[in-house]
Amino acid sequence: MAKRLSAQQQLKRAHELAAAMAELDKVNVRQILAEHTTVPMRDIIARIPGKTIEQKAQAAGVVRATVHNWRNGRRPILEHAERLVALTGYSLRQITNE
Repeated sequence: MAKRLSAQQQLKRAHELAAAMAELDKVNVRQILAEHTTVPMRDIIARIPGKTIEQKAQAAGVVRATVHNWRNGRRPILEHAERLVALTGYSLRQITNE
């Protein structure tokens, strides 16, 4: 038979559980925000393999001008965004802002 907790012990345990749940909520909120927040294109470009714009463009299967457009704030079209998902690990939503 399990030992019965006193009212004070029960209250302490309830506070511990509430604190643990609040911490889990923070983690979940951070994760949800990370998945649904648009990432700046400069951060996405930084994750594309290659050191030069030309190397990054080649890795992404686009021309250099496209990478320059991304650097200037343009978001990629869906076809390019899908490639960037595979290359960078960011979600499609983070890349396309949709």
